Amino acid sequence: MLSRLRMYLAAGLYYTGALRLYRMLNRETKPQLLILKYHRATGHELRQQFQFLRRYYRLLSIEEALQELFAAQPQVSRDRRPPLVISFDDGYRDFYTEAFPLAKELNIPLTVYLIPGYIERGDFFWWFEDERLISRAQVEVVTLDQKSYRLQEPAERAALKTYIADKLRLAPSVTERDAFLWFVRRALAVPSTVQEEDLPMFPLLWEQVEEMAKSGLISFGAHSQHHPQLERLTETSELQREVAECRLMLEARLGHPVQSFAYPVEPDTLIAEKVLKAVKQAGYRWALTSTSGVNTPESDPFQLKRIESSADEPWLILATKLAALKDATK
Repeated sequence: MLSRLRMYLAAGLYYTGALRLYRMLNRETKPQLLILKYHRATGHELRQQFQFLRRYYRLLSIEEALQELFAAQPQVSRDRRPPLVISFDDGYRDFYTEAFPLAKELNIPLTVYLIPGYIERGDFFWWFEDERLISRAQVEVVTLDQKSYRLQEPAERAALKTYIADKLRLAPSVTERDAFLWFVRRALAVPSTVQEEDLPMFPLLWEQVEEMAKSGLISFGAHSQHHPQLERLTETSELQREVAECRLMLEARLGHPVQSFAYPVEPDTLIAEKVLKAVKQAGYRWALTSTSGVNTPESDPFQLKRIESSADEPWLILATKLAALKDATK
């Protein structure tokens, strides 16, 4: 019911011209940059979102946008539409099958933040494993950390899901996370076969990355080597490897410098000082958070803000959300 009311309100604002008038009256004179953050590209609304964004915003790659935003001398574009970057985190395979064709058709730039370690091994992303493993378990009871879970009991099944998710998310090292994942897969007797429905959630292939890079429409940034919770890594050397090795591997594959990093964190998470330090030492020029908001020339280039979006979000909701966020910075 609430989502329907939001749609009615958004439609009223757009089709009466109120949203356009609001944007005109609240247009900023100083430079600002909006960066959208997506994950999956599968969704019925993506085409309409992209069409709306192409009409009302000046779409740029992340490199073009940030060079313009932080230029020593302010750059004035003849195109008076506000600049905006469309970014995707993680590099799911459905980006290649869904978003890339739209980028070519509409001639719009997109930026993807990749996790090279997952591309290399072609495995399931760890944050899907709690639900996937339980749904495909071949046992009725499993014992983990001296506690038994009956998978036919909804409450115990939910408790097991939470336990697995927390162990993966809070792991102090990638090695421990992967060892736990291997153990749980065996304990639940989950088949190793990949089903057709899994493929859109799989990492991109290197061949797909290279093809998209050659198109000139898709740019890439780094999103850590294995997507751990960086602030929870206990070894400084591992933290440094996670942010540096992904850059080196991407540069070797793409043949040009990789200048931006997207922190693998949950929305509105504060970036730990040790993580900021590691990213700066790795040689990046810019880093993107999951904190919502807009960016200005005064923004910290290593704590840039993004606006969460989804391929299932109606474009009218996206339109009103973007308009409101611009005003929220005043």
